[in-house]
Formats: sequence, C-alpha cells, structure tokens
Amino acid sequence: MAQGSRARFGYSFLFTPAIPIFFSGEEFNATFRPLPGLSPHLYGGADSGKGRWLYGAQLDWDEAQREPHLPMLEDVRSMIALRSKEKDVFRVALDRARPNLCGVSYRCDATVPVPYMRWAAGKAIVVAANRSLSEDVRVMLNIPLKSAGIDGHDRYKVTPLWPHGDATAMSEAELQAFPCVIQKDRTPGGGLRVFSIEPA
Repeated sequence: MAQGSRARFGYSFLFTPAIPIFFSGEEFNATFRPLPGLSPHLYGGADSGKGRWLYGAQLDWDEAQREPHLPMLEDVRSMIALRSKEKDVFRVALDRARPNLCGVSYRCDATVPVPYMRWAAGKAIVVAANRSLSEDVRVMLNIPLKSAGIDGHDRYKVTPLWPHGDATAMSEAELQAFPCVIQKDRTPGGGLRVFSIEPA
C-alpha cells in the first residue's frame, strides 16, 4: 500500500497511535512480481502469472540494496528508529480509551492531510505530510500547546526529528504560526516532517 510513499509510511503507519503493520517488501518499495500460478481469480485460475493478489508476490530481496529501492529502505529505517527513540510519545496506549492525539490547525495553498500532534511527559511531537509527487508544499501550523499541557512557557525547543535538523528556540506566539516546508513525496527525505516541541 505504501508504494514508496514516505507520507503514507510515516503519517499513516508508523506514527499513528496503533501497532504498525505492513507487508514484507513495502519497506523498500519492492517491485511486485506475482507468483507464476497467481491469476486475477486467485491461485490457479485463468490468466496465470497476471494476478495482483498481494499475498501472491515473490520478493527479490537484493532489490533492497539497489537504487531506487535503497533510499526508501534507509528512510523507513530512520522512521522506525525515530519511533523507537520517542517511544514515550509514540507508544500504543492500551490502558486508556483515547490516545494523546489531536489535529493541528494549519494553512496551506495545496491539499495536504491534516497534521496531527501526539504528546507525553511534557513533550509534543507534530507530524505533517505532503502526498504530492510533483511539488514541495509550505504549511503554516498553529501548534496546540494547551492540548499537550505545555502552554504558558517563555521559550520552546523545536527539533526537526525527520528529516533530522538542528533545534531552535521559539516563543509560544511563533508556534501559533510555525512555517514548515514538506518536500514532495516518494523522494528521499520527502513526503513528511516530524518535529518535537518541549519547554526550553
């Protein structure tokens, strides 16, 4: 389902409050090769070898180490490492009915998925995506600090987590109009931005 999309992989699979599940090969955007007996009518039917049944794929694992598949694998590894590093925020909370999750108000000239924020223990993480394959987008975010229980501070440390960048200090007012450029999807480091925000 990801088909090389960093936006889908991060925004929809890895950073949501659920257990991420994906098929082997999606992590490097494997070329779909149907099993020889697979047909559009499942296994053993007419038009053998032309099926698109997801379970009926055979993978060339060597693809993961070649272009254009290797950059996708490296990006997915980075996202998984980020999820692991920020496990307090990204954990699946089975002990409560509602996760610490809310939508983030935004302005953008293009159509983008609604950015969202997750939080825990005095830290918030914002996830924003761009599914466009042709252009980078500029999004103006209004970070809901109060929802995360971290409003009312003079300064905040804002750290780009994916792709990784240097931390900056911002005021609460600046975070109400926080500019964010998200590169086009299906490119290395594109399709997604993830930031952590915590009182400085």
